Amino acid sequence: MAPDYTTDVPADTVQPASVMRSTAATWAGVVLSLLTLITWVAFDVYDDRTVIIKNEQDRLLTQARVIETNLEHQTASVARVLRTLATAPVDDGMNRRLSELCQAMPGIRTLLFLDRAGRVVASSRQEILQRDFSARDYFSIPRKQQRLETLYVSPPFTAVTGKFVINLSVMIPGRDGSFDGVVGATLDPDYFAVLLRSVHFTSSGMWSSIVHGDGLMFIMIPETAGAQVTSVAVPGTFYTRHITSSKSENVFSGTSGISGTRRIIAMKTFNPSGLQLSKPLIIAVSRDAAAVLADWRRESLFKGLAILLLTGFISLGTLYLLRRKRFFEQQELQLLEQQVATRHETRIAQESQKNNALIQAILESTSSAIFSLDTSFCYTTFNHAHAKFMKALYGADIEKGGCLLDYMTPDDAAVAKSSLERAMNGEVFVFEEEFGGDDRDRTWFEISQNQIMADDGSISGVAVFAIETTERRRLINALQETNELFDLFLLHSPIYAFIKEVTATESRVLRFSRNYETWIGLPSSELIGRSMAELFPAELARRIHEEDRGVVSSGEVLRIEEEVGGRLYNTIKFPIIKEDASLVAGYTIDITESRQAEKELKKKNAEIEQFIYTVSHDLRSPLVTVKTFLGYLECDLTTGDQGADHTGPAVYARGHRQDEDAAG
Repeated sequence: MAPDYTTDVPADTVQPASVMRSTAATWAGVVLSLLTLITWVAFDVYDDRTVIIKNEQDRLLTQARVIETNLEHQTASVARVLRTLATAPVDDGMNRRLSELCQAMPGIRTLLFLDRAGRVVASSRQEILQRDFSARDYFSIPRKQQRLETLYVSPPFTAVTGKFVINLSVMIPGRDGSFDGVVGATLDPDYFAVLLRSVHFTSSGMWSSIVHGDGLMFIMIPETAGAQVTSVAVPGTFYTRHITSSKSENVFSGTSGISGTRRIIAMKTFNPSGLQLSKPLIIAVSRDAAAVLADWRRESLFKGLAILLLTGFISLGTLYLLRRKRFFEQQELQLLEQQVATRHETRIAQESQKNNALIQAILESTSSAIFSLDTSFCYTTFNHAHAKFMKALYGADIEKGGCLLDYMTPDDAAVAKSSLERAMNGEVFVFEEEFGGDDRDRTWFEISQNQIMADDGSISGVAVFAIETTERRRLINALQETNELFDLFLLHSPIYAFIKEVTATESRVLRFSRNYETWIGLPSSELIGRSMAELFPAELARRIHEEDRGVVSSGEVLRIEEEVGGRLYNTIKFPIIKEDASLVAGYTIDITESRQAEKELKKKNAEIEQFIYTVSHDLRSPLVTVKTFLGYLECDLTTGDQGADHTGPAVYARGHRQDEDAAG
């Protein structure tokens, strides 16, 4: 490891790690403090906003409840009047009574009776008497549904007076309970406008409205152009969100489809259970979110500017303090430089000696030859192993400054010089070569050479690493000789020899004897690596592969006699044990001629046996005759009968009969 001279470097070029850590820690503390302050202020600002919005929502919802309470009283009064009138007879004084009721009930603009045909038969307004309003919803819907207990709320419409109104109506029952007309009341929008304005606690972006249950605006304060003819029953509006929530009251924040501004709105469904309204009314009280948060924005901006100014002040103060601290630390570093300067060169020299000693120890720790040369091929350093090799190879006692080439034989010096010049020219390579004197054994070395660069970038020499490889070279030569001998065996073998690698799917050629070229019809260079399917017909290739797999799996020798191409072959296969592969070796002998010779020999043996049988049969009759004749002679000599007929014909006749009996 290289020595650490950090403390010896001038103060104007290096800042100690402790100073850097101190500066980083100071800034980290300042940043952390500022982030904590900013986080706290941001949380406080956000909390203020949440509280303001929540208070505003509660306030708007309270105003909506006020409208609901007022509207409930008014609607209940109208419902009682209408249900009372529905049972009263229509006489000549009914118009006057209706007019008096309108004047007595705030919020009612018109009261009227319609007969079963939809014609006005009584009204608080004389100008609409006898008019046909059968097409109006407040008449047509009750006539269609005929529910006596229901208070029908018509969609907003433009009355004959030009006002945009809503009618409340109930069915007039006949004597048999059937539909006999409608009594209705037209709500006065001016009254409800006053009611809606009464809940406005500020003029800053506040509005309120009443919407029919079908989504058509009845009244909106302040009035907005087009609002009363626009249905709000479309996806995404406050009305739709309120209706789909199935809640009686809601508070929302978002962009209004009418004004296009961001608003806070409280909505409440008006549908008292005792009134049995045919359609509910939706009460909405809203305020512009920007107006609600105006004071909060001003306060947040003030807090943000205060934090920004505080951050700048603290940062500038910290920077000033750190620079002052850095100035004093640099003064200390300059004093440290003066103290270190007197020891610097001594320490470098000591470290250099230690490094040289360490390098030399490393060089001597290996049995490989290591040395370096200058550009004149003279030694600058070498280890003991190299000196020992030079002594053994050339009988030379080398020394620093001596020229390597002078110690070597001329031939070896020429080889060494050529490779060293290549290395000095920047070529990095490894080569193997043999060196040694004429009267000594030659020694092989694997040599690596690298150029040595000086500090100025010039080439100062070359470093050489040499490992003795004589024994490895001998093994390689022996292996090459063995391979050559095996190749000669395969080249000149009179029998078909082979080695194959066997897998689950195929048998593939590793080595074939040369005579396979004639049998298969391909040069030996093209046989290596081929599968059986590439060399033989499909069925034969499949059978050969199955035989090879059987030999590998069983580990036993297989002997096969088979006919291929009209000739007979005897094949012996046996497994070769190898850890990383399954191999099968064997040989095949052509036994066609020997089988033919065997057949010829059997044929000759049969002919000889037939000949022997014939000769044996031909010799049997004379022998039997002689044997018979000798028997008679023996009998005559025994009995003493010398007068018997022993002539040839008689003896032949008796011998022939005996021969026939024997052949029987």
